[in-house]
Amino acid sequence: MEASTAAAAREGLHRLSEFHRRQYGSRWSDLQAALVRPVSHVARLNRAGNIDRSRSRLLDAYPDAERVHELGDNVEAYRLPADPDATTPVPRDFAPPPRCEVTGLLDYYLMDPSSILAALALNVQPGDTVLDLCAAPGGKALILAEQLDGRGHIQANERASGRQSRLQRVMIDYLPERIRHKGVRVTGLDGTRARALGKEQYSKILVDAPCSSDRHVLMDLDELAVWSPTRIRANSKRQIQLLWAAAQALKPGGTVVYSTCALSDMENDDVVRTIIKRSGGTLSVDSTCPSWFAEPTECGFIALPDRSGFGPLYFARLVKSPGNSFRFDSSDSSDSDDSDQAEAKEDVADD
Repeated sequence: MEASTAAAAREGLHRLSEFHRRQYGSRWSDLQAALVRPVSHVARLNRAGNIDRSRSRLLDAYPDAERVHELGDNVEAYRLPADPDATTPVPRDFAPPPRCEVTGLLDYYLMDPSSILAALALNVQPGDTVLDLCAAPGGKALILAEQLDGRGHIQANERASGRQSRLQRVMIDYLPERIRHKGVRVTGLDGTRARALGKEQYSKILVDAPCSSDRHVLMDLDELAVWSPTRIRANSKRQIQLLWAAAQALKPGGTVVYSTCALSDMENDDVVRTIIKRSGGTLSVDSTCPSWFAEPTECGFIALPDRSGFGPLYFARLVKSPGNSFRFDSSDSSDSDDSDQAEAKEDVADD
């Protein structure tokens, strides 16, 4: 490592710490320490496969795995032991999940359990028309497809071509052909453009927006060296574009969940407040959303690793008033490029 890079990274770490300390105050020291501990992952069993056989094989491979009961009865996920020798949050090198001999589907999907919350918060029901706007790598889209249970449709969208290919592969590896062909479509639309999505087409929309991925940045010296609040502001601008396009694509009476793995209010509550104001009151926060192990914020909830052991993951659930809509913004524009939706989100944990 060059001395100049190390020095720049130290300066970047100071800038990042001072920025977040303004929001989190004295809590920041504990939160920062938790962010650089080994990441805790869960294996979420594939309900489309032979779940009893999958459970048996998982527990044979990881006898110390513990079920995460906080996620409820409809999600069977097991916390996998972290590498005891790990000194950084780099994911443990887990063995690839085995395939079911009968269905050919993979047994389980590795993810951060907090990421499951965003998919559960959407409360998808059979018969819904669902859009996962920034769907790669695919873990949340799998949950949404499972909740449809073959009745309804999900459009899993990812603009970046490389991530879109991985998303398609995940759909093939985890979902039966009958479900994929009947109710699952992978697309590569620009999620910031309302006209590309169409007006009021979907009853449920998930916007898991590309964000600053602070946990990832903390462990990347090159990223730390160039970090500044300007990055937060740029992400916030794009996130507003994504959520506003989604709001226009949402049917009256429908639900949109906005989520990030960012720490800053600028990328979380501030984005939600902006969209609610822009909607003229047609969108409102759904305060009935369950929090699981996340902490409440003004507009949503956030899971942070210093208290929950998981995350970070922010999510907010918004509903569009039945019988109301707002003028379709046909003049949408975006300065994003093909890499926008491929901003650093932890590939295992953002799902």
